Amino acid sequence: EEQGKGISRVQGDYGYDMLAGIEAREEMSDGEENKVLWFTSGWLQNWKTVYQRYLSWDEADANANSPGYYKKIIVLDGLGISDRYINEHPEKILEIFDWTGVEVEFQNISLDRLKRLLVECLV
Repeated sequence: EEQGKGISRVQGDYGYDMLAGIEAREEMSDGEENKVLWFTSGWLQNWKTVYQRYLSWDEADANANSPGYYKKIIVLDGLGISDRYINEHPEKILEIFDWTGVEVEFQNISLDRLKRLLVECLV
């Protein structure tokens, strides 16, 4: 209502929260949801732009911030991109690993949560 008539806000803190709720993320991370850097497919494709251009991180920044805080990166894959990345572009996954110092894991998910959140905005 603050933004105008007919505008709704999806109830989720972050993009990844709209794809997988806290319970699902806790299960995927073995109870260490806060020790995981959650990526969507968009983050996977644009991580360099975000970290290097917008945050101005270099390898030293990534090394100081990632392995000391995060145990792994989990890519929430609701689009079936994991096979393509793993089989056709393994160097892109290795580049993220080399830059951050943490392993990259793909987690296949359904888009049902996102669909439900969007439908709730229409009601």
